[in-house]
Amino acid sequence: MGDLGHSKEVASALRDTEAFLNRRLLSDLEKAHAQRRLAEEQLGRYTELAEGVRALEVQGATTFRTHTELGAGVLVEAEVPDASRVFVDVGLGFHVELRWAEALQVAAQRKSLAQEQLRVTEQAVAKVQSAIWLAQQGLLGLRQGLS
Repeated sequence: MGDLGHSKEVASALRDTEAFLNRRLLSDLEKAHAQRRLAEEQLGRYTELAEGVRALEVQGATTFRTHTELGAGVLVEAEVPDASRVFVDVGLGFHVELRWAEALQVAAQRKSLAQEQLRVTEQAVAKVQSAIWLAQQGLLGLRQGLS
């Protein structure tokens, strides 16, 4: 009878660990990956901003053409008559008109923040992956205990 009770306890622990792995840890991993993708996108946007402003400086552009999205995937071509300033999306739907040097400063600051956020999210991904590995090792041990 003792072996049967032990087997039930092991089977219960196995179910609980599997549920924790599937419900919590895999969900946490998806969230951490989503946060990492967001940080990568932000880093890419501000890198692109800095490259665009530097290109304007090198070309000595006074005007330029660009494409912008109106919403719902609708793109329009726009001509910018005064290229000495650019509008920078600073979040929450706000855009600030900045001179090139100011835009480069904002881009550098935002890139730094995005790189830090990327580092933090990569650590979060690694932590969750480690917890998943530990849970899988625990499951392996529990399954061997049932054998």
